[in-house]
Order: sequence, then structure tokens, then C-alpha cells
Amino acid sequence: MANMLIGKLPKVGIRPVIDGRERGVRESLEEQTMNMAKAAAALIEANLCFPGGEKVECVIADTTIGGVADAAACADKFSREDVGVSLTVTPCWCYGTEVMDSDPLLPKAVWGFNGTERPGAVYLAAALAGYAQKGLPAFGIYGRDVQDAGDMNIPDDVKTKKEKVASDDRKDQLELSGEVKEMIQSKKNAKIDLMKARVESGYYFSDEVTAKTAEKIIKAL
Repeated sequence: MANMLIGKLPKVGIRPVIDGRERGVRESLEEQTMNMAKAAAALIEANLCFPGGEKVECVIADTTIGGVADAAACADKFSREDVGVSLTVTPCWCYGTEVMDSDPLLPKAVWGFNGTERPGAVYLAAALAGYAQKGLPAFGIYGRDVQDAGDMNIPDDVKTKKEKVASDDRKDQLELSGEVKEMIQSKKNAKIDLMKARVESGYYFSDEVTAKTAEKIIKAL
């Protein structure tokens, strides 16, 4: 089947994020973290293709991502390489918002390695919470079974989730986006209720803030 798409085919960007603390911490995790990225890329490239039969290509960040500068360098590379979806992988705790993919237009997922030493579940939970606060949909990937730290075999349940993300299932993405919007609206409603209670009780008022100003604030929330 011929390629019916106009322009370049999108690639999958792999982001190996890491605990950025140096003097032994980051250094001890470099190999394991980058191997996770390579394993994810190998899985995707071996099992996914476009409708025309072309193989899906992956782009891995040049280095592990331990801070804002690394994340910015990765984002720059992805923009040059026509990356259309990003997959963040990690076996450990990381500085949450410093290393996360903040591109609002890029579908994204996070794979937190379920390991025996520094489980990536901590960063996975932090990253998903950060994305929810920003209103950005993101898929969380976490294996059911615990693995040894050096085990780079990808469990079947993780394979299924990663292949689903890389194929960019728009229906699931829209469903997740709706859930995030509902969460944000719920928080917004709670703020409005609190503000109204303060207005009614007079607690919010001072010489500088009038009732009229408070009503404007409520409408803006």
C-alpha cells in the first residue's frame, strides 16, 4: 500500500529521564536508564508500522534527562526530527517537572519501571499529577510484576501499553483528555464555592477589596 500521508512520517521520541543528583547517584543509573530507552525503541520499531507498510522510527534523546537543560536539548532534537509522540522512560525517582515533556501539542506517555531497587512508580505518579495540573493528557505505563533492576525484558502488559501509545490511539487520548478536563473543572468549581462563601460571610472583604471586586473574581475563575 502506498503512503497516502502528506509530508514526513512522524516518529516516536524516547525520553530517558534520570535522577539528576550527581557524585554517584546519576552516574550509577546512566546505563540502566539508557538501556530502557533502547529497549522501548527496539520494541516499537520491531512491531509497529504505518498503514502504507513503512516502519515506525524512534528517536532517542542524545543523553539521559536529569534537569531542565537536558529536557530543553531533547525537545529541540525532537522538533528537528519530526517527533509526533513522546514516551518518557525511567527506572528511578526524578525531579518531576524539571524533566517532564511540557509540549502541549505532543501526545505523551510515561513508563515507570517496576523494579526492586528504585521503582519508577514514584516519578510516574509525580509526572501524571503534574500533567493533570497542567491539563495535559498523558498515559501512564507500569508493569504488574516486579523485576530485578538489571532486567531489561519488557513484560507483555507493558508491551501492549507501549504499542498502543506509539500507535497514537486518538479515541483513548480524547477519553483521557475528557477525564482531565473534568478533574480541572471540579477543582475550579471548588474554588468558586469557596470564594462565594467568603463573599457571603464578608470574610474576604478589606479596605482594598470590595464586594464588586470579589464578584468579578468569581466570574473570572
